[in-house]
Formats: sequence, C-alpha cells, structure tokens
Amino acid sequence: MTIDFLTGLTQFQNRLLARVRAFVEDDHEFLNAKALLQSLAGSEWQMDESEFEHQCEALDLRVMPIEGYAPGSVGHAYRTLLQMGTSWHCRYPYFDLSGMVGDLHDDEPSGPEGVSLCLSRFVQVVMPVGRPPRLPISLLNGGPLPGGQRIPSHHLEELWMVMEQLRQEPDTSLTDLLQLLPGPDFAVPCVCHGADAVQSFYADGNGVLLLRARMEIELSGWRTRLVITSLPPGVLVQEALAQIRAMATSGEIVLFHLKDASRRDQVRIVLDAPRDWPPARLQEVLFRQAAFSITVPAVLSEWGGGLMSHLKAAIAQCSSAWDRKDGEPVEHVPTLREIQRTGGYKSPLRDLIDPRRSRVLDM
Repeated sequence: MTIDFLTGLTQFQNRLLARVRAFVEDDHEFLNAKALLQSLAGSEWQMDESEFEHQCEALDLRVMPIEGYAPGSVGHAYRTLLQMGTSWHCRYPYFDLSGMVGDLHDDEPSGPEGVSLCLSRFVQVVMPVGRPPRLPISLLNGGPLPGGQRIPSHHLEELWMVMEQLRQEPDTSLTDLLQLLPGPDFAVPCVCHGADAVQSFYADGNGVLLLRARMEIELSGWRTRLVITSLPPGVLVQEALAQIRAMATSGEIVLFHLKDASRRDQVRIVLDAPRDWPPARLQEVLFRQAAFSITVPAVLSEWGGGLMSHLKAAIAQCSSAWDRKDGEPVEHVPTLREIQRTGGYKSPLRDLIDPRRSRVLDM
C-alpha cells in the first residue's frame, strides 16, 4: 500500500477523490455516499446491482471496522471514504460529511444511504485542480504503511513555516528547523513523549514514538480527580472505559466514580479516586494499559531519508503557498522579504490553521 508523497493518498483513495470531483459540478455540492459507491462498484469491480444492494443491506445492519472488509468490497470502500472525512481519523479531512458518521466513542456509523459528502475546504485550498498540492499532504495527514509502520501527521502551520524557512534559508540546520516544527501533530491531540526520540526520528527518518493520553489534574489533596481529555490515535472512548472498569474490578485501581462526559470528537473521561491515590500514582497505572500509552514505529516515507531531504523534495515539487492579491497568476515563488515589502501576496493556508495540537514532552 503505497502513499503518494504529494497527495498523502493511496492509489485507491486518489481515485475515490477524483471520482467525487468528477461527480459534482460545484465544490460545495453534497453527494450521496451510496450513489458514489454504486458508481465505483460498477466501474472498478464490475459488480452487478444485486450484489451491490446485498452488500449495502449488510452495511445498513452494521458497519464493521475497516479490517473486517476485503479490499474491493463496498464495505472497505465505505470505511475508506469515512476515514478520509472524519477528524479523528484524518488530521485534515478530504471530505465534509453529513449524516450519522460515527464518533470517537464507538465509531459506529449508519449505512451509506444515510451519509452525504462534499469536498472539504482543505482539499479546495491545498489541492488545487491541475496543480500539485501546496504542501506535501503525506506529511500533513500521515497514514499507515505495511508492517505496522506509520507516517505521523503534522500541524499545517508548523509544516508550512518550516518549509518557508528552508526555502528562504537552505542552509538552516535541523536543530533550528525543529524550533518551528517541534514534533508530529495527530488527528487526536495526544502527548508525544521523548523530545530526543523525536529529534532522532527527524534526523534518520525512522524511529519509535511513544504516544500517550492527555490527562489533566482537576483535584489533588483530600481527593483525586483526573480527567482524560485525549487518547492515543486509534483508541476509542469505549475501549478506554472498558479498560478502566476492568482495572477497578480487579482492584488494580480504586475509584469513587467514573464518568464519561465525552461529546462526539471531544474526549472527557473523569476519574474520582481516594486521597491515597494521588494523580501521579493513578497516571502511572493507567499508562501501563494500551488504551492510554502506545508505541508507534514511525517513518517519514516508504523510501527513507530524514526530514531535511523530505522538505527539500516538497519545496521542489509543491505549488506555491502564496497567491497574488490582485488575482493575477503567481509567476515565481515570492521571498518573505518581497511579501513584506510589497504586501501584494496572501496565502489561503492561513484560513486552515486550527488550534488543535499534540504536545511533545521530555520523558
């Protein structure tokens, strides 16, 4: 499963995105997911209508995780579409979805007939038709690779700024670049532990990242209240609650109360514990469980190389991140000095910057 460096998509995902673009006359037009899948089933898999309807009926009863479907099936294509459009799967979604699309609690969407989609603002800005993307989306959105490896995602503003810095000052050192790009930024804003491990990962292009849930201390002293506000990528709230209840039942931890106050893509799991369970002790026990601490074999691409080589390749291949304010074509990539002096340029990337961020902490 190869991920395209510029689009961040596999061959099948690229075809899926192209098909949506071909279907709609307007970038803001919504398209029914079942109609899209029916077109795909007929042209890509030569699937007759009765078989297609049979697979859709199964999806109406239950949509399994993507691992439960074989490539080339309607279920696999539907799950792929959903993953490309949900913010807890994809750092910068390619689609805006409407309908019952699941959430971080149990990720159980409805069947495709009840879901519609349109191209996201991200796609319209970063992937202009007829030109290469403005940024290397493989580094923005990341993605899974064979053998359990993963390309981590990054924050758009940080990746943009580090590319601009290297474009303006090609001799900038990796150490200086990491002041602008301190580490990966995942679709769920977890905590990445080990600043030295992150720097080594960027130098070599591969490494192992330790990702943990984000926990906040609300009470400490006469009673402990610990609030989990994010989980590692791929971990659902339902799974985390099950592990906490199992630990409480076995006596591994002692709790007064466990409350799930999560809402859609916002995690909030509240644990109240006695005073002899101070926050540090409670966190230590929780981090032993896979729902709250995972290690990820990470790479920057399938072909190897450190961050510097990937950024230089992106600078050479990507479209300009700048547009002229007068609407005329950009004939050359402007320098920052030119942008500041003339004031004649703007970047649509600014509208896509959001406040979500993963933290990078020392061990």
